[in-house]
Amino acid sequence: MDETWNLIKSLAPNIVINNRLCNLADYNQQPLTYRGDFGTPEGKIGGFDTNTAWESCITLQKNGWSYHRNEPVLSLKECLRTLVLTATGDGNLLLDVGPNELGEIPTNQAERFLQIGEWLKKYGVTIYGTRGGPVKCDASWGGTTHKGNKIFVHALGWPPSGILHLHDLKGKVTASRVVTDESALVKVTPTGDGIDLTLDPKSTVNQVDTIVELTMKSPVEK
Repeated sequence: MDETWNLIKSLAPNIVINNRLCNLADYNQQPLTYRGDFGTPEGKIGGFDTNTAWESCITLQKNGWSYHRNEPVLSLKECLRTLVLTATGDGNLLLDVGPNELGEIPTNQAERFLQIGEWLKKYGVTIYGTRGGPVKCDASWGGTTHKGNKIFVHALGWPPSGILHLHDLKGKVTASRVVTDESALVKVTPTGDGIDLTLDPKSTVNQVDTIVELTMKSPVEK
């Protein structure tokens, strides 16, 4: 490992290296010096990390990499949940596609990507160009992304109480709206350790991702 690392750096001192200079089963088990510039969690969503760049490597097919004839693919809900939890964790998503022996994308995979694309046409502003946080994401409910003075709350599951508590959210909220349902009403209530978002009982909870946009008085710090 030392020899390989030193050779790479001698040839290209500014090269970007990932954390795979070791056996695939031993990601991040090598000495800290050799863990590279970014992480590559494979087959799982990386943990919340705003300090080190990372990219989740996920297969669209349910049973591994490359092409498998008649292989089922992840549902749209599974894909969007993966995308949201990656973005709110401050990571990037590599969603693998497996072309067949003719280089063609199987129909079920192509259809899924088109569906993801349609979702991003509507809600991509809450994903593209954002950073994860400031509220730490949690698979039990979702997470937040932010850009400028906007915070986008991605609620993959809204609490039955109708109240979503965001811990440690600092700053003054000057406006709010439900991106996924413009007719929905959401109430913002400051608390001692964050804010509460209360969705009007008559409002629709999106079955995939209820997105609330919060406009803050000042730009958001990561």
